[in-house]
Amino acid sequence: MKVTKLMMAASGLLASPAVWAHPGHDTTASFAHGFMHPLTGADHLLALLLIGMFAAPYGWKTASKAIGVVLGALAMGFVAGIEWVNTSHIETVVMASLVLLPLALIAMRRSALQALALAAVALFSACHGIVQGAESQGALLQYALGTLLASGVVIVASLLVSKAVRRAVLATRQFSRR
Repeated sequence: MKVTKLMMAASGLLASPAVWAHPGHDTTASFAHGFMHPLTGADHLLALLLIGMFAAPYGWKTASKAIGVVLGALAMGFVAGIEWVNTSHIETVVMASLVLLPLALIAMRRSALQALALAAVALFSACHGIVQGAESQGALLQYALGTLLASGVVIVASLLVSKAVRRAVLATRQFSRR
């Protein structure tokens, strides 16, 4: 529970418009720009790290379902965002997702709320995708593929590190009980 409070506090700090990943880009979209976007945009990076961390306690089947929902919604949002004109109201949802995403991921632990939580995660991911699609110009497919690849890498890396830390903590507890 302490980690959850810490992550929510960090999410709140990152809610400032100064750290949003979408202040407006003057570059033409490319695979490299798409790949770097989730790595350099604080809102995306934090959201992706949270998803990996909160998916870690689940088995691979449930974790991969959550990752698939995130990447699928991100891709669909990207396609919708290509024709979007004004994303300022979507930016508000992106900002709110940094606070609400941990709550949705916690709700996934209750089987009765799992479908609702996955829907919320999908909504937040789609909003991130809409903003990315709206700001992309040029090589849209390459930009989208770069973004999806980097997003998947960050989520899986966060998941693997979280699983390793969890195993180490459990092993330490078992060792100290002897």
